[in-house]
Amino acid sequence: MKISSFRRFSLQDFPDLPQTMESFIQALNTVIEELVDAANGKLTFGDNIRSKIVKAKLLDSTDTELTVEGIGKPAFAMLSTPIQGSMSWRVLSDNRVSVNVTFAGAPTGLTEVSVLFVGA
Repeated sequence: MKISSFRRFSLQDFPDLPQTMESFIQALNTVIEELVDAANGKLTFGDNIRSKIVKAKLLDSTDTELTVEGIGKPAFAMLSTPIQGSMSWRVLSDNRVSVNVTFAGAPTGLTEVSVLFVGA
């Protein structure tokens, strides 16, 4: 369901309210605008989940260390590139992980993939 445009409230819309309510009205406008954006499909995964997509070139069945900044300690990872194969990973430190992908058909050379990490 799309919500049509939202007209911001102002203190002049409520002449009986004291001047001290202006900051409340501004906060209310902000919340309503965010809700309208969410209802109109402008809300993204990244807006609500601490996550990061890291692109890397990986060799089949080889451990590769990656740095994941800005999400805290990674708690979940998955391939976000559609490939045939499986992935394992482990946390080495707060922002370092080791990733190992076994590709079906075992391609030779480096294969670029994207890995989605979600912070704890």
